Amino acid sequence: MIQDNIHIAIARLMEGESLNDFCDWFVQAQMTDAQAMNAMPPVAASDVARSLRHVARQLWGQLPYPPLRWRARGLPKSDRNAPCHCGSGLKFKQCCAEFEHMPFPLEPESLQMLALEYADPQWLTGDKLKEVPAVALGHAAMAWNDAGEQDRTLRILSPWFADLKSLNERHEMAFDAFVDALQQHGQELERRDLIDRMAQHPNKALATAARTRLVSILANQGEMDKAWQLFQETSRFNPNDPQLWHLELSLLMTQGRQEEARLRAPLLAARARKVGMDDLAEVLVGMAEEGMGFLRDAAFDEVDDPFEESLIDLANAVPEPLDVQTLHSLYTVKRSPQGEGDARVNVAWVEPVKKMADLNRRWQRTFAVVKPEMTWFNGDVDNLIEALPEAQEFLQKHPQAWFSAEVLDDVLMTAYALCDDESPAPVLDAAQRLADHAVAVLQSLAGDAQLHWTVQAHRPLLRCLAIAVELAQMQIDEESALQYLTLGLALNPNDNHGWRTTLATLYMERGDYQHALNLMASYPQDMPPAEHRRALALFNLDRKPEAEVVLREAHQAHPLYFKALLPKVMDAPPSTDERGYLLGSEEAAWHFRIESRHLWVSTGALAWAQGLQLPDPKPAQAS
Repeated sequence: MIQDNIHIAIARLMEGESLNDFCDWFVQAQMTDAQAMNAMPPVAASDVARSLRHVARQLWGQLPYPPLRWRARGLPKSDRNAPCHCGSGLKFKQCCAEFEHMPFPLEPESLQMLALEYADPQWLTGDKLKEVPAVALGHAAMAWNDAGEQDRTLRILSPWFADLKSLNERHEMAFDAFVDALQQHGQELERRDLIDRMAQHPNKALATAARTRLVSILANQGEMDKAWQLFQETSRFNPNDPQLWHLELSLLMTQGRQEEARLRAPLLAARARKVGMDDLAEVLVGMAEEGMGFLRDAAFDEVDDPFEESLIDLANAVPEPLDVQTLHSLYTVKRSPQGEGDARVNVAWVEPVKKMADLNRRWQRTFAVVKPEMTWFNGDVDNLIEALPEAQEFLQKHPQAWFSAEVLDDVLMTAYALCDDESPAPVLDAAQRLADHAVAVLQSLAGDAQLHWTVQAHRPLLRCLAIAVELAQMQIDEESALQYLTLGLALNPNDNHGWRTTLATLYMERGDYQHALNLMASYPQDMPPAEHRRALALFNLDRKPEAEVVLREAHQAHPLYFKALLPKVMDAPPSTDERGYLLGSEEAAWHFRIESRHLWVSTGALAWAQGLQLPDPKPAQAS
């Protein structure tokens, strides 16, 4: 109830409303809402109103106030023998003194963020910005970034980072938020320049924060020798900084040195426990034992969204094991050979029997979902998100619906809509259970035959597989992603989803260049930059003459791709079309850079290619 009015309350306080006027409004607003929900007798209403006035007074007195240099206004001292401030006519000690020990519902950090959220812009500009508590503004900027308001972070914090001399350790979180906002805006040149300058800052905390960023940047670019060198220098510079312990394990795991990471983790965890950081110790051991996905699980494990809770409940109801006999009784599966000789394959056609078709129609009448176009998987599932408990009841009443391609498609699109990279681990795990079930249904029906996307009836289950791929990538689950991608290409070799590109890159990430080359050979005359990828694979298979021929031809046709690999730092080009980008364009080349530059650098392929002195012809027209 209080939360419903808190934002209005903060706005009124930021405008300087007096204590009595604010308390009168707050009590009236809250009581109106309370009485509408549950009418109260006069005595009870009086007690509730008195407690609300106490909350209002605490909020007025504790909220940071910009004209006071962001300090709280405080409250006038209450004389215990004076008339109570609530107007009851009783002495304070006989009336509202009973609320003095009632805990205030908001932490100081939350109050600071609320004050920053609703402060007039004049208090966050010019010399006034120097008065803002740096830690509070850092927290607020992190929240703005999470809400997609990077513009706000950059606009407000820019003056701080134009001149670094006045900054200290209290500005570290603001620095992190500002750097993240620059990255999310694709402003890599400015981001790298700021990090380089901050790495030389006289304040040890700020310099260390910047240097650890640089270590990660170098590692992500494939420059592991330089990353380790800077890591060692930073360890000597600030040996007891806890972020270095996590960074060391990350570097080892990036290089595939899992065994070394497992040996180092207990030692680093012991150092963390020694300084009272037991949670960090648990994270370090978990990282080494379970991989980088553990880091996400440890950071995001609390579920407080009712829609997410409903998704978890639904996933917990998935029937196990898969009832293959019932499944196959609900579909007609026809298989026929196609092609000749070695190219001869079995192709399946899957159609629901009348019983399943009737069940599908009943589901669709109950839960309106608009299917996406083409290979997209972001359909209109708003109604189903709100009706997940009813969907679970439907599945309990009609258990055969768990085998419906249409139902599973709608449920998986809903799960995908509720998930992102920072979703709580239980939510992603629930979505993954639903995806695993849908993929099991798909595999059982298809058997060893292909199942083509061109057949409209196959799209719901193939879309479930596409969502399973996305969920695996969200969870940093490389093995599952590899499994799903391989299955997708086996079922639908025409690859309407473009999975071959993702799979080839994943093979190369794992150092399996032969598998990557074999996969690319299955798609001759593929779209650019396929030939650039093929040149990279050939180079790493020590077939440099072939790699040179392939790269020269690819560069002649589409020079922007190789050109984008050359700079150490590069801003993202402006997006020209929200629907996608043109092949061969600067934007396409930038995405290729993000995808694979670290591989070109770490394997020496970029240095080799630069030695070829490739000509720089006029860029071919984007197609």
